[in-house]
Amino acid sequence: MPADLHIRTAGPADMPALLALFRGFMDYLGDPSPPDASLADAIAPVFTDPSAAILIGAIDGEPVAYAHVRTYYSVWMAAPECFLEDLFVYEHRRDGGIGRQMLAAIFDWAKARACRRVRLDTNEGNERGIHLYESVGFSCTRDSYEGGHQRYYTAYIDD
Repeated sequence: MPADLHIRTAGPADMPALLALFRGFMDYLGDPSPPDASLADAIAPVFTDPSAAILIGAIDGEPVAYAHVRTYYSVWMAAPECFLEDLFVYEHRRDGGIGRQMLAAIFDWAKARACRRVRLDTNEGNERGIHLYESVGFSCTRDSYEGGHQRYYTAYIDD
């Protein structure tokens, strides 16, 4: 693992690096990127949202990864939970333990907020991500539902 990975909470001064990282993720997914101003406008509210953060990982001052996390209260857990919205590591920096270190930082962030679990969703074709997530304890099954796979669905609300 890279011993020199420094992970911290991103702030407004990190916007240029965050724009590049988010674009890297969008390119990886094959999604079109909005103009810089629109993307910056979408990122900026996270800096003042007490229930969310963007963690940025850098090696020798070079940003190489980010994670967007947020908390919410779960009635089912009777406690806060953390949702991992995004985790991205530049492709040329993968397979060096950065993702694992970012996940450790996410768990630390969640524990500091009294979260009882971290949740995420990922595409079933994301074999690398699934391997990483399962290697640190994530599971797609729940014993309380007889081991059935959880499926996360999305519905958009029309404006």
